[in-house]
Amino acid sequence: MADYNVIPVNSLPQATQPQIDGGQVIIAYGTNILRASSQSMKGAKGDTGAQGAQGQQGQQGQQGVQGQQGVKGETGTKGETGDRGEKGETGNAFTYEDFTPQQLEDLKGERGYRGYKGDKGDTPEVDFEIDYDTGELIMITED
Repeated sequence: MADYNVIPVNSLPQATQPQIDGGQVIIAYGTNILRASSQSMKGAKGDTGAQGAQGQQGQQGQQGVQGQQGVKGETGTKGETGDRGEKGETGNAFTYEDFTPQQLEDLKGERGYRGYKGDKGDTPEVDFEIDYDTGELIMITED
């Protein structure tokens, strides 16, 4: 490795600003050109610096696109039968009086259609007799 003297660039008469060309640092001053490999100009690695202050939180990003629905999973196994409940009290049978007026109203259907008029019937001859011994009224019809 070659030795180099460190000369501040601004102290050189009519020096150009350093330029990098293919991994070499080039400084021209007057009629002289200093070329040095950037690798040979590196010193020993320095100590790690102190941790910097934490930066501010950035803005929230936009919501992403909704993904496709996943595949339906397999049906699980049937669970065990639950414990049997305790026997309830014996109650009385449900009767007509147990219905509320609204429940009775709900049981009725719509009114049906009127039926057809029937044929005229025969009027039988009827006689009445009084049984004076018993006080009964007796109806007598002809067959």
